[in-house]
Amino acid sequence: MSLPNASVKVLIRGDRNVGKTCLMERLQGRQFRETYEPTEEIQVASVSWNYKASNDIVKVDIWDIVDRSRRKRPVSNILKLENVEGEQTEVSLDASFIDIYQGANAVILMFDITKPWTWDYVKRELPSVPATLPILVLGNRRDMDSAREVSENVCRRFINDFQRPSASAPVRYAESSMRTGLGLKLLYVFLNVPFLLIEVLPP
Repeated sequence: MSLPNASVKVLIRGDRNVGKTCLMERLQGRQFRETYEPTEEIQVASVSWNYKASNDIVKVDIWDIVDRSRRKRPVSNILKLENVEGEQTEVSLDASFIDIYQGANAVILMFDITKPWTWDYVKRELPSVPATLPILVLGNRRDMDSAREVSENVCRRFINDFQRPSASAPVRYAESSMRTGLGLKLLYVFLNVPFLLIEVLPP
């Protein structure tokens, strides 16, 4: 098996229940899951991707980001600075504990086209993404178009009007369905952007 020529770190961000974990699993070649199970901790998976122009093999580290975990788990072996009776708790690893953007090469901001508040999440978080990172805003659940509440035209207009500092990485918009696989090929094309930036820009 050939060793990868480069590695790319891609973050998947979005409100709860928009399809982030489904996207990570689909990129690993897994089937769509109908049942929803909340992700309470940052998940990381690696897949191989080929840059078609040169046949370079790229290791893509996909991070399924949890902004703030709702789960607390009991632990008994953590460092204690004083005598404390009773059970201690430790929250799961989420974005409040680490700088998720450190070492990142691209960001996918995902929302559900049937849930307007998940689009609000994207609009709120978009300005906080470092200008050096290419962004793909992904409207998911296209298979539920009959229940759509966020217009594609509204989204595209917002993205086109969004101002980043000069010489910033691009922001693009696409739509997807994790159930049907719509948009997955476009995601593979999007990976060209962070890979080429790695190749061009000095470390």
